[in-house]
Amino acid sequence: MKPSNLLFFIVLFIFISQGLAILIDEFYFHIKRGLPLWERIGHPLDTLSVIICYSIIFILIPNQFNQYLYVTASLISCFLITKDEFIHQKLCTGGELWIHSVLFILHPLVLIAAGLIWVDYFSLSYTSSIFWRLLSVQLGLQILLLMYQIIFWGYLWKPKLK
Repeated sequence: MKPSNLLFFIVLFIFISQGLAILIDEFYFHIKRGLPLWERIGHPLDTLSVIICYSIIFILIPNQFNQYLYVTASLISCFLITKDEFIHQKLCTGGELWIHSVLFILHPLVLIAAGLIWVDYFSLSYTSSIFWRLLSVQLGLQILLLMYQIIFWGYLWKPKLK
């Protein structure tokens, strides 16, 4: 197996693992307990922070300034996603807290992998590489997640009456 094939499968594993953890968190734990208003606002902001990071990759060339911009946006995103954990300690089950811890591990790995792909594979043939397609899928899935979060939690979901 060539190093680029191995790298692809490692990156794919990281992206799929994050996707599965997000699905479990979103469609099992969040649906089960419902989300208070601050989470219905905060979670789309978390997703938007990832979309901003991916957008940097798709819009800008990986020169030194843009790489610093990407790293800065990624660091902000990594810290932003932890904002709710003090309150989650009171609201969430152990299983949901564990899924959050998995997501906290995978979040920076996904952003590091995406950044390395951007820097290492940016060239004239960049748009035809399998890595470019993988990042395109990731960006598309993040946009779909954002739309879901806004539409479902903002308009469709109704809190259970107690």
